[in-house]
Amino acid sequence: MEKYQGDERIMTIRGTNELGKWKPDSQSYHFCCWPSPVWGWASWSRAWRCYDHEIKAWGNPELKAKIWAFMDDYSLFQGMAWRFEKAFRKEVDTWDWQWYFAILSNSGFAIVPSVNLVSNIGFGPKATHTKSWRSKVINRRTYSLQLPLSHPDAVAPDKDYHKEILKEFSRVRPLQKLKYQIKARLRPYKHYLLSWLNVGVAACKRK
Repeated sequence: MEKYQGDERIMTIRGTNELGKWKPDSQSYHFCCWPSPVWGWASWSRAWRCYDHEIKAWGNPELKAKIWAFMDDYSLFQGMAWRFEKAFRKEVDTWDWQWYFAILSNSGFAIVPSVNLVSNIGFGPKATHTKSWRSKVINRRTYSLQLPLSHPDAVAPDKDYHKEILKEFSRVRPLQKLKYQIKARLRPYKHYLLSWLNVGVAACKRK
């Protein structure tokens, strides 16, 4: 907390590592632009001041593009975008998705421990939200974080960790993922494609 108290790039510290372990022999933690989940977390007042329960800014297309560019992966972005859309439309009773939005809309990183420190046992039919017994994250094994802490060399997202998270938890089917990738690559040329199509339609009408 003290080391990054004044670093506005760091918005939250997580206790959960969804993979169980990640490079524990080389570092005590890494940086991630995937702020979920909030099972055991800490932050600072400077970061929490960015919180807006109604996430009114989600209606801004430029901000959506900024978040996509920051996450630098369309599948990762999609995973958050549908959450933000539901929260924006008030279709879900939650507070943490708005917190993820506060973090990502400010290009903030989460600190993730190299080993999982939190086990969530609150799953089942009597739970408020986590009702499924078949979730992969139920009652995860926890480990001890070795001291003294070993700090990463630079503040930058661990993209290999992002890839492993997608492999482990993504529900996107291969064909759908391919569609996302094609769409992402074509996005910079959208304006030119639409102009070309409009010209073609106009030419057909003149015939």
